[in-house]
Amino acid sequence: MQYFYSQEILDDKIVIREDELIHLAKTLRKQVGDIIYVLDGRGVSYESKIIEIKKKFAELQILNIETHPKPLLQLEIAMAPTKNMARFEWFLEKATEIGVSSFVPIVTRYSERKKIRLDRCERIIVSAAKQSKQFHFPWISEMISFSDFIKNCNSADKAIAYISEDEISPHITKLLDRSNNISICIGPEGGFHPDEVKSAESFGFNRCHLGFSRLRTETAGVYVASVLNARM
Repeated sequence: MQYFYSQEILDDKIVIREDELIHLAKTLRKQVGDIIYVLDGRGVSYESKIIEIKKKFAELQILNIETHPKPLLQLEIAMAPTKNMARFEWFLEKATEIGVSSFVPIVTRYSERKKIRLDRCERIIVSAAKQSKQFHFPWISEMISFSDFIKNCNSADKAIAYISEDEISPHITKLLDRSNNISICIGPEGGFHPDEVKSAESFGFNRCHLGFSRLRTETAGVYVASVLNARM
């Protein structure tokens, strides 16, 4: 089943524009009278009939509405984006498919990237959410500093992925077993500076490890999403 995305929903009508319109009219060659399904990204799906296709928009008539509950796991991943943006975008796509509720790109001491194209990231997330039939789409924030993130994070469980030569941290599955509302920080290729870890701990974050292999940043993010979703 093909899904489309729109937040232009008013009364019994839906408007589709831009990339979604191209996908509908040019890629799939849908016609007036065809039945399609639209997601609003906030837990509602709409069975709809196409009533008009124009150059800049398509208008749909809502036939049926279905509301879907939020996933039990609300997982937020705060990650330092990789220097190679394609690797970070791969992470966004795969973590969305697996099930992550929010992404926070962070700037750390060893960050190699300090800017991202938020609009492109949002398009990748929408595409992956539709493909994997996610009714509640993840959101992604503007890039913020690591210090701002740890100060304002209010998840029930908070962790920072860090391996120290002097201390063995618990595995993430042993540490985060008390709540379904979780935030975890994943650093850049150079990892977190020890001072950053201490600062995070002062705001209630706990150290954890993600296994004893050395993982790339984006692999670590997908690993977290997979392992924590497997608990549900």
